[in-house]
Amino acid sequence: MVLALVLVLVNLGFWQLRRLEERRLDNQVGMARNAAEPLELESMVAGAGSEIDTLEFRRAVTRGEWDADFEVYVRSQVREGRSGLWVITPLVLADGRAVMVNRGWIPVELDRRAAGPPVGQVEVAGVVRASRPRSALGPEDRPGIEDTIARVDLSLLDSYVPHHLLEVYLEESSANLSDWPLRLAEPVFDDEGSHLVYAVQWFSFSLVALVGYGAMIRATAHRRYRPASPVE
Repeated sequence: MVLALVLVLVNLGFWQLRRLEERRLDNQVGMARNAAEPLELESMVAGAGSEIDTLEFRRAVTRGEWDADFEVYVRSQVREGRSGLWVITPLVLADGRAVMVNRGWIPVELDRRAAGPPVGQVEVAGVVRASRPRSALGPEDRPGIEDTIARVDLSLLDSYVPHHLLEVYLEESSANLSDWPLRLAEPVFDDEGSHLVYAVQWFSFSLVALVGYGAMIRATAHRRYRPASPVE
């Protein structure tokens, strides 16, 4: 049983090391995509086809008009210790489709009208992001009923916004001429997560199991074969 436990723990340690290598590779891919020259968003989406996830972290530019009537807000976004919201607004493109754009962060107490988008044709630059669907244990949104949601889930927003949405959204990086919303920070690619720490923990647990079992065997043998005390 101890040997089986040790094998499981060691395999868990190597699994975390594999996850670490995957994370490092993802960081390298993300960094390379983000450093590439910005392209027209519509052309990028058309070129990606079914491999839409390959556009994540690419820089893109597009043009259109904001539809503030269907603006939504992503709750529970903390910035410098302040509770706030992300402002997500559809940008209607020339062909009638729309792309959801994360225009930035506002404090939760701010009058949302103060963060309204400009009127008329605009050019928007930003970072392409993939849809964030609900996880098995994540909170569930009510489509078409509330304008405050838990994540940028494009399948959910497609049922709320009266435009055909692109399969990606943008985190806007264009210069903001108004005070609100505050633009999001640029993506970083140096976070390796806790995989190395977890790997060390699993290997440590396996070592503790082996040392503990050896100590138990030694103690048992010492009691079993200890010479009897002389009888007076």
